[in-house]
Amino acid sequence: RKDAIKKMAKHPLARAFRIDKLTLAGIEATLRLYLDGRHEEIPVWRSISRPMEEVKRLADLVARGHKGARVEPGKTEIGGGSLPGATVPTFRVGLTGNPEDAAVRLRSRAVPVVGYIQDGTFWLDPRTADEEECAAVASYI
Repeated sequence: RKDAIKKMAKHPLARAFRIDKLTLAGIEATLRLYLDGRHEEIPVWRSISRPMEEVKRLADLVARGHKGARVEPGKTEIGGGSLPGATVPTFRVGLTGNPEDAAVRLRSRAVPVVGYIQDGTFWLDPRTADEEECAAVASYI
């Protein structure tokens, strides 16, 4: 209704919730990729659809940097708000040693590396990383 829209437009928070031109341009560019059938150029879809052979190769690359690391199948959570609980298969790298120490050491790097601790093991999931990033992580660990 026009009266409700007019009332909202005058509200002090209306300015805080208005999106800027850069945000609008980003939304438009993303929607154009969908319309053009080029959704694989959107980073999240590229990561989700990455072939398992490629994920395994990247996990092996990361594991080479840590003596005793193991590569195992796992699951990647692909969404919080938009896809809660949804997962895709992945390969992950488990580091031996104290998982808390590994987490702190890797998060403290100039370029932080974030993994997760599960069942007493510190895990890294390369599904969203590129080859150069995985090589750099291998040299960190």
